[in-house]
Amino acid sequence: MWRGALPLLLVALPALAGGPKPTRIRWSFENIVEGYDHLHKMVIAGDGATLATSEPTNESVPGSLELMLPAGAQTLRIVSMAQWEGNWDEHTIANDYSVDCLWELDVSDRPPKKIDLVCDIEEGATVRMR
Repeated sequence: MWRGALPLLLVALPALAGGPKPTRIRWSFENIVEGYDHLHKMVIAGDGATLATSEPTNESVPGSLELMLPAGAQTLRIVSMAQWEGNWDEHTIANDYSVDCLWELDVSDRPPKKIDLVCDIEEGATVRMR
């Protein structure tokens, strides 16, 4: 009797898990130069479409947010937008910042549960996904 139920149970397990889970994204800045603690916000895009934007805070304040990645998402682009003289710019070397605070991540295998980002002004940007 149970032999026939096992394949059915294996097919049903993903549904029992409760469907898609949120992805938690945390970020922090290190080695901020005195006088350059910019007001910034993180912009998260999946496959080119904006998914979330954090509230503006100073770079010295670590931040986080949770979001649901769209089913089948392939790429995730996360960028710090810094405010300088009233304008929002991507925090990149091309925009005259000392380091790129930009992450382009492949999430095609499976959506990550946690993404930890560090933008180190001296060492560059790093990411840890789990």
